[in-house]
Amino acid sequence: MATALIGKTDVGVKEFGRDVEVAENPTAKLMYYLDSICYVLNIEKTERNIRKLRDYQNYRRLSDEEINNLIVLCVLFSPDVLLGKCIFPDEEMCGMDMNKFYELSAVSHRFLVTEEIVIGGQTRRVQKILFFRDIWLECFYLEPIKQYQSKIEGIAATLQGRSVARQPTQTRAGQSRPASSQATRRPQTQQRALPSPTGPAAASRAPTRPATASPAPKKDDGCVIL
Repeated sequence: MATALIGKTDVGVKEFGRDVEVAENPTAKLMYYLDSICYVLNIEKTERNIRKLRDYQNYRRLSDEEINNLIVLCVLFSPDVLLGKCIFPDEEMCGMDMNKFYELSAVSHRFLVTEEIVIGGQTRRVQKILFFRDIWLECFYLEPIKQYQSKIEGIAATLQGRSVARQPTQTRAGQSRPASSQATRRPQTQQRALPSPTGPAAASRAPTRPATASPAPKKDDGCVIL
């Protein structure tokens, strides 16, 4: 995994950002958080309809299904997954702002930055580095995600239900084989009650059985074993 170093001691480190206004709404705040992470990682090429989900100024336009998708992405790209890799809590690097982005090419000997991160089975390339104050994380992720806790539990229950729904089908398919096997053995159990031919005549007839027929039964403690 490729890495780079970034820190405060470099001369000419490029920092950038913009002033934004985010509505006092949990959906708008999570959309802004996702927008910031999209700025850090190359997500747009892998996630469908993500532009609408990060357009926090138009948060009222999201449907219930789109809000669920937003929550799923925010959980997937949660801070605990990204901390110490491409986002860092550091007030001094933020200056007077709540958060600040830096170019990945800035180099020094303080922060070890991961240039590629595997999330959700996909490799995400780090494009920018995000430094933030604790209040930024509290305001735009921790507090709004708590307000959607019931939705998160509902989404998790739905996914678990789909997984459980697939299991009975597999169980029934697995049980059908023993049932079929037992069905084929019932005639053999009935044949044991019939008189078995004995004597030389029976012995002479045994080798004449066709090659495609089942193997001759053997006696084992009174049970016929094929």
